[in-house]
Amino acid sequence: MKREHFQLVSEHYNMTAYHAGNSDELWMEEDEGSAVIDSFEVVYHVESNTYDIKAENLYIFSHLPNKELADEVLQFIKDTEVLFI
Repeated sequence: MKREHFQLVSEHYNMTAYHAGNSDELWMEEDEGSAVIDSFEVVYHVESNTYDIKAENLYIFSHLPNKELADEVLQFIKDTEVLFI
């Protein structure tokens, strides 16, 4: 995932409303190689009773309030990936 793609998703879903860590300002260049969209998955975060989208050892978006939203965001990421190749 490229920073521009992350930024599009973050802005489209106003991700910082769920957690400040979802800001594109926190995206690091080295994250691009670690964030392979095919490995993204929705996971339940027990401590906060929320859902996260993660890629192996890297959390992409966190603290989403429900699974439906997390699934929708993940599908949007997959659907818009082609715009950033």
